[in-house]
Order: sequence, then structure tokens, then C-alpha cells
Amino acid sequence: MSAIGTEFGFSNRMTKVKYPGGKTAYLTLEGMTRGEAIEKNLNIKTKYTGKKKNTKWLEKVFSPDFQIQKRTEALEKELLNEVKKDGTLYTEKEIADAKIELIREGASYTGKSKDFEATETANDRLAGIVLEAKIEIALKNKNNHGIEWLLQDRAIQTNARNGITKSMIYNISSVPALSSRPGKLKVRNAKGKWVEKDNHGKGTHWEHALQLIHNTQFVIGIAKKYKSIHKNNIARLREDIKRLKDGSQQHLIPKNGAIWNDSQGPTGFAKLFGKDGLVNLSHKALLNVFNNRYARMTNQYVISGVNKGKTLSEIEIEQYSINTIKSVL
Repeated sequence: MSAIGTEFGFSNRMTKVKYPGGKTAYLTLEGMTRGEAIEKNLNIKTKYTGKKKNTKWLEKVFSPDFQIQKRTEALEKELLNEVKKDGTLYTEKEIADAKIELIREGASYTGKSKDFEATETANDRLAGIVLEAKIEIALKNKNNHGIEWLLQDRAIQTNARNGITKSMIYNISSVPALSSRPGKLKVRNAKGKWVEKDNHGKGTHWEHALQLIHNTQFVIGIAKKYKSIHKNNIARLREDIKRLKDGSQQHLIPKNGAIWNDSQGPTGFAKLFGKDGLVNLSHKALLNVFNNRYARMTNQYVISGVNKGKTLSEIEIEQYSINTIKSVL
């Protein structure tokens, strides 16, 4: 309920409304949990007492602790300064493996690494149900600003880190073995000029491969694709939602990589997406993020699934021939 409450803007100033005279208002918790706030303000019961629906899987839903990035940076620093019993230093792969386990524990409903995949599966299921419901509501109210409401709902997600969208549609995919060192770097800004930026001692940053603005464009595109939702097209809608979820990944990347990506404004696919654009959900969004020397796929290690412990570059090379990669580059 905490993730759902966050998703719908409780205690989020992005929902703030200005009234004549200068007064403002937004959904506050006033000491309540988000579940309690939903029951009080929306008159919706948050506890299911029926017997027909199987809700046991919801026990595995868990919004990740994104503050875990600070602990991964501390762990990295510790291992880089530690000598193993055999007299050798920790390799980048060993550091990455240790960080992977730490993140899996912080993003598991039990706090145990072994239950990370079960948590991902439950989160993915809930995310699909919530997005499907939003699109259905938007279409039922299409003559009453339903699509506009859906677009406004996407804006709320900008600051809703632990909501359904940013923590469950955007599942955690990879972690860097090595973070950025404290200091400054030179980047090219939107005007094409080289400027100096400071990472202020931050080693990592959560980065969406498919940016939220692009995710929003695809959500609105999916909604506009259907006049209504019914038994003859619900399977197609769910497949569209699945493709969107599969294409929406987030990675913990070196902070300098994020600074480089942000230096010229909206990154990657913004200019290419559109009705007749060159980019759609059949394209991977990795190069939207890993396109500079600070954010390298050789430094990013996958945290789950059959590719756990492999670098993103290893996976890409396994999927494409060297000649294909060379021709693309």
C-alpha cells in the first residue's frame, strides 16, 4: 500500500494545486500511513477479506531500498583497501559480486538474496495490473479528459521514487564494479561548450535506460491505440504493457556517467521518438545511458536471472556478432 500511495501522489508536492488568492493544497498523510490515507480519503478498503481471489503473491511485493547505493559505495571502498587472506587484492568482478548480493538483499521482500527473483516477479505483476487499470480508466473517461489525467499521473511519478512506476516497472538491472571517484570533470553542454562539473563526492546514480519522459510517451501511445478495453483486445493491451515493462530498466551507474548524460539536456532517444520516429520498444535503450567513457557496459554487472554476474557488454556480444557491432558503431 505504501507503493500505491506513493504512486498516486500522497505526500507528493507534484500534486499541489494553486487556488485563487495564493493558497495551495496537496494530498498529505497527516501522520497516517499511505494505506490509512487511501482508506480515509478515497473510502477504499485496503484489506481484502474475500476468498475468491488469490492474493498470497502480494506478500512478495516490495519496493526496493534505493538508499542501498550508499552502502554499495562504502562496500566498494572497503574492498578496494582490503587484502585477501591469500595476499591478493579483490578483483573488479569480486567487488561487483559483493555489491550484487547487497542490492539483492535490499530489494528482496525477505531481505535475503535468494528471494530477489520472487520479489521481481511479484512487483512486475502488480505493476502490470496498476498500469492496465490506469489505461482502462483513462479510456472510459476519454471524453472527460481521461488521457489528460493519465498524462498528469505520469508527471506525479517524477518524484515518486518508491511508487509502482519508478520502483517496479523500472526494475533494477545492473550495478557498477567501480564508482566515480570524487572530483570534477569536463562535459559539453547544450550550447556545445565545454564546462566543468563537480560530482560533489557522489559515486553513483540511479539512471533510467528508457527515460521517464519516453516511458510516458509510450504509455500515452498505448492508451491512444485503443478506443476501449474489452475481451477481444485485452491480450494485446497486456502484451503492449509487457513490452513497455521489459524496455524500462534502471541501472546504478557511476555518477560521472550520469553528469555526462545530463549535460546536454534530454538524452538519447528524445529527438528520435515520435509517430514516425526511429526508436520504439523493439530497440534497446542501453545506448541511451552507456554512451560515454564514464558509463561503460564493461563495468556494469547484471544482478539477476540467467545472466547474473555477467557484464552488459558480455551479454550484448553473446547476442550479436562482432561484425554486426562494428557495423553499428
